[in-house]
Amino acid sequence: MNTLQNRRPRLPVVPYKLGIIKQSDKPLQRTFDPQTQPLMDNPKGVNKGHTYIVPWSWFEYMRKLMTAQAWGWWKQPDLMMVNRRHKYDEMDPPSDDECRFENIMLPCNFIALDQMTDTHGRVVGRMNTYDTRKLNPLINNWFYEPYLFWKASMHNEEGVVRNVGKGLDVYTPVIRQQPEQWANLSMIELFPKLPFDIEYEGKIETITGYCLLGANVIGHAATRDIPLRLCTKPGELIHPTKWELDTKPVIPEIFNIGVSQILKEADALWR
Repeated sequence: MNTLQNRRPRLPVVPYKLGIIKQSDKPLQRTFDPQTQPLMDNPKGVNKGHTYIVPWSWFEYMRKLMTAQAWGWWKQPDLMMVNRRHKYDEMDPPSDDECRFENIMLPCNFIALDQMTDTHGRVVGRMNTYDTRKLNPLINNWFYEPYLFWKASMHNEEGVVRNVGKGLDVYTPVIRQQPEQWANLSMIELFPKLPFDIEYEGKIETITGYCLLGANVIGHAATRDIPLRLCTKPGELIHPTKWELDTKPVIPEIFNIGVSQILKEADALWR
């Protein structure tokens, strides 16, 4: 019998330094404001960098990933990413401006960094000029690429994370304009360094890479994938091993491309 045919598929390892964006310790100014942290143009300081132009093709793509209500909330000026009225608004009169995004990151989401200084990490994302026709909404979405699509959240005075609006699953692509985007590392909880040994189901496994599915973190070992953090439904937060993150996750969702089935299939990979 060919044992290779009996092996479960392995999850892809994210080839970057990973972290999770910390919640801000500052209270939200308005009850409907999403929580955010600033991104910088250069690897210095903590102040927010310049806004950047986002072509309408990104709006068309994000419409495929959200309900109409969530997409309508996402594209409103002043609520999250969009910082001004622009020519794509359905307002009267419209502006002639191109749409511009704020240079921000969204707490409780995973973030990928491909260069590091002592104080900052360079953020991995797609360019604002990326051809979105190359993307597949069944694959290129928050569940399968949670470091390239961030989910918006709010929190109350006690720091409890909740969805924006009236429980909306709202996403934004991690995109940038030249030259670069940098995150201050004081705002990031970095994943433990690789490799490391961990005990799971009575066996010592060496974790050599991290895999991400939605709000879940899975460790890549030699022969199997080891669950490190499980968040497969609202309110769930499980650490099956001694590996742990302090930062709360965003609330996992059931979005409109059959994620309930995707979750079942993904769950079977590590159970």
